[in-house]
Amino acid sequence: MLGKGNHGVGVEPFAVDAKAIDLGTIAAGQILDEPVARLQRQTRMLARYIGKPQYDVTTLAAPDDQFVFLQDDRFTTAGGYQFSKLTHRNYHQKLKETNENPARSRRAHDRLVLKDDFGASSQKHFLYYVYLMNASIFPAKPPAKKLFDWQAAGFRYFPYNEYLRDLFGGRVQKISLDGGFTCPNVDGTVAVGGCTFCDNRSFSPSRRVRRSDIGQQIQRGIEGLRRRYSVEKFLGYFQPATNTYAPVPKLRALYEEALSDPHIVGLVIGTRPDCVPNEVLDLIDELAAQSYVSLEIGMQTIHDASLDWMNRGHHHDAFLDCMARLVGRKFHTSVHVMLGLPGETREMMHATADEVARWRPAGVKIHNLYAVKRTELEGQVARGEVRLMELEEYLDHLADFIERLPPDCVIERISGDAPPDSLIAPQWCLHKGSIKSGLIAELERRGTIQGSRYAAANL
Repeated sequence: MLGKGNHGVGVEPFAVDAKAIDLGTIAAGQILDEPVARLQRQTRMLARYIGKPQYDVTTLAAPDDQFVFLQDDRFTTAGGYQFSKLTHRNYHQKLKETNENPARSRRAHDRLVLKDDFGASSQKHFLYYVYLMNASIFPAKPPAKKLFDWQAAGFRYFPYNEYLRDLFGGRVQKISLDGGFTCPNVDGTVAVGGCTFCDNRSFSPSRRVRRSDIGQQIQRGIEGLRRRYSVEKFLGYFQPATNTYAPVPKLRALYEEALSDPHIVGLVIGTRPDCVPNEVLDLIDELAAQSYVSLEIGMQTIHDASLDWMNRGHHHDAFLDCMARLVGRKFHTSVHVMLGLPGETREMMHATADEVARWRPAGVKIHNLYAVKRTELEGQVARGEVRLMELEEYLDHLADFIERLPPDCVIERISGDAPPDSLIAPQWCLHKGSIKSGLIAELERRGTIQGSRYAAANL
């Protein structure tokens, strides 16, 4: 889902501003382009839910004598009607019935769009006919639970652990799961060598042990976490590498195996913006209709020069394309960013924060740049080519970043770390408590909280 109080980015689930959906001034048959591309995406998404009883279908505000025709990536207006879907095969039967009874076709509940722009053998296109009704554009299910009021609770920012506690009614811990994935900048698809800073064994606990099937990994994770915490609810966290980088049948099998464990209350799936084709998003959306699912998008930065330095194999336009296709989805969306990248100024980091704020994801993970063994960054730091931030410097930039985020964005992480035997520098990132207390102290010193500069950032 998207928007304030929900698990996604941008706007309320399935909704757009009143002005955006008022199509009364748009001529019937006109092809809509920007700036209503978002509405097109939402409309295409809504069409997938036609016929599913747990959802209402969309209604667009428009004069009664207009119709809607949808095909592929276009829609011709008009509105005031419910969308219904006909396959190519039963379209012809419906057309025959309508032509045999013209009077019936004039009834508001059975108006058919008499247009066929696709070939007789097409299986990928759909005709949408519409009839007049006052249906809701929102899902026909209870309203989303009100977000935890972190300001009333005395916090300076929206903490992830409190969000999960409020959402699930108790403590929830992540279990790192290894699905055996790789990355497109490792296997040669877009690059080789992987990200400059990355060694999955240091980032993901599940890569530091012999890989087993998902069920065994979950049981091992539960046993370990129960020894440390009083916890009975867990999120299966597909963490190392790119966890959407596989055919849909493989992904379905892995995700569903994790969700089949009664202790798993949801999934977290880490990925890259260039590895989320629509069929994968559809799968995740399907799972999110049954359980909590969070998709973590590795944005890192908006600056292409920094992405090139990382050897990511994509530029910021991949992130923009990805986020545009997430609009209207039901799952929680979070964005992963890094501060302290070589050559990035304060203003450049502010620009990244403002771009994150513009998309309004449900959550943000913020990492400092740190060096671990067996990476290209290790050598760059050793040769003096890259300088890593000191703690005070990082806290200053971190506070800047959080001030520019919307207040309803969950802060899922404020720093990165690695096992002591893998970490090169900086050593301060091992001390999470000091980072948290230092951030709170900096925000208190400034007299600010999360969102203090959000309005200014989005003028």
